Amino acid sequence: RLDVIVRAVERIEKRDGTGNISYDPENHDSMVRLRYAKVAKIARDCSPPLMSGPDRGPLVVLGWGSTLGAITGAVENATADGLKVARCHLRQLWPFPAELREILGRYERILIPEMNLGQLWRIVRSEYALPAYSFTKVQGRPFTTAELVRRIRDNDQRPGVRLLLRKRKPIAYANHDRKRQKQNCSRHDR
Repeated sequence: RLDVIVRAVERIEKRDGTGNISYDPENHDSMVRLRYAKVAKIARDCSPPLMSGPDRGPLVVLGWGSTLGAITGAVENATADGLKVARCHLRQLWPFPAELREILGRYERILIPEMNLGQLWRIVRSEYALPAYSFTKVQGRPFTTAELVRRIRDNDQRPGVRLLLRKRKPIAYANHDRKRQKQNCSRHDR
């Protein structure tokens, strides 16, 4: 009986116009689209991102939250060194401001430094399909301006070449995974 209850709860939706409970699939479709439209309206009212630097160019550094200080310092230092780089800082993550796609589209590349494993980068790539590159740090310490300046310079000194990302070691979750990997490797070597 629990499986019947779970399925019933999954399909509960209010009837459009009355607010009564409805299990009708067409009503569910209508209500999902209504909520989507409400979020889209919110995007039009969002504050625009904080921008500095050229209006268009080879690189924009996109950030949010605690990366603001390091990004601002890095962009100022890189600009003082003659590099064409801009800063775009989001004040909220979702929904994105309506003008964000147009802003990011004016740059050849988007560098996204994050204090996580690249969640904003994934959203930007999936929403806009723009050339965005992730630079992550999950060591419990904030980015330094010097780290970001090095990444900006590395990107700028390779004309026509996309940002090179660090190679990452595969994650071993437990010792038995390592043993299994060694066994698989030794089987292939035979």
